[in-house]
Amino acid sequence: MAAPLDLLTALRLMPLRRAEDGSFAPLGPVPTALARRFPQLHDDDVDYRELFPLLTTFLDDAEELWRRRGEGTLRSGPWTQPDVDGRPTVLEATALAVGAEREPFLLIELLGAEFAELQEILQHSRDQRLAYENLSRMHDALTESSRRLERMSAERQSAIELLRQAREQLEHRVAARTAELQEANDRLSAESAERAQANRELHQHREELSHLAEQLSAAEERERREIAEFLHDRIGQNLALVKLRLRAMTRDHPEVEAELAPIDGLMDEIISDTRGLTADLGTPLLYELGLAEALQSLVRRFEEIHGIPARFEDDERDKPLDENARRVLYQAVRELLHNIVKHAEAEHVVVRLQRDGRTLVLQVQDRGAGFDSCGFDFRVSTSGGFGLFNIRERLQRLGGSCAVRSTPGAGTEVTLTTPLQAPHAPNQP
Repeated sequence: MAAPLDLLTALRLMPLRRAEDGSFAPLGPVPTALARRFPQLHDDDVDYRELFPLLTTFLDDAEELWRRRGEGTLRSGPWTQPDVDGRPTVLEATALAVGAEREPFLLIELLGAEFAELQEILQHSRDQRLAYENLSRMHDALTESSRRLERMSAERQSAIELLRQAREQLEHRVAARTAELQEANDRLSAESAERAQANRELHQHREELSHLAEQLSAAEERERREIAEFLHDRIGQNLALVKLRLRAMTRDHPEVEAELAPIDGLMDEIISDTRGLTADLGTPLLYELGLAEALQSLVRRFEEIHGIPARFEDDERDKPLDENARRVLYQAVRELLHNIVKHAEAEHVVVRLQRDGRTLVLQVQDRGAGFDSCGFDFRVSTSGGFGLFNIRERLQRLGGSCAVRSTPGAGTEVTLTTPLQAPHAPNQP
């Protein structure tokens, strides 16, 4: 056993056996190199944990090694601490579990000693060849480490070059993408400006159409009144005068009564038609009796003239409206009935007038051909649409609305709404 211990001493290794109480005792003499740097190692009761503080953490890990089955080692890695003279000393610890009994040992190794000390120790070693082999293996390890470092350096340079190329490619791609985005942004800005201009032009066009519709409605109303007045004041009175003269001729000349009878009946029909036309054009009921009576008369005449069954419904609640609102609603219903005759092929028509809070609701419903109202937007085109557009524009000026709901084969329902007049507040004393 002396030879191995002498060799350990020569290699600056101090083996320690771990006792059951956790203390450590050296197996042989303390290596000279260690004793020079740490004189406390000559004491019999030296506490190795206090002398080498790093052992506190390392021994906690070594406990697991000593409890495992089979032999093995655990190396702490080198650490540096000052010796008795304050010089830095490099040390390393190794835990071993040896033999079937797994007897725990701890090796304390001194690293980094001067070459002269190492030569002196090796000269007194009985196994210089083993030390040489250890040094040879260390040299080989250092050589392999050097080769690995060279390979790592080459790989690092290659990685740096690849990274540089990737960065350059990324910069080119970012520059190209930035240019594309700038070009797209310029296009979007131009399109946004064009869209804004188109919206302004569309708004102006809508304003012009609305103004034109208002002017057209006012002109139409003036012409209707003028024609109605002409029919009433001139044609109607002249027809009534002719009828009176025919009756006077009948009284004065009884022999011609049979010949004048057909003419008298024809005059009655002409006078009746003239009065009906005057009522349609001038809508006197609208201004004299109100919207409900005017609409009821309009629906009745619609049924008589066109032969389409029609019904007027009124909830008979008070619906205060000014003259302009009554005229707009009346003309809207007349336009919708005209559209029904032109397009709907209706079997039945209902005009419904009711009040909903402070809103008047007027519905014109037909059971006719109908159409797909999905996406209907009141556009005016070369094929028509001005009537509904005019109705909506005039109602919007009153603060109201126009909604169209229709299904092919199931008819059409047009709902007109407008706010009612606020009731007049009583005079305060």
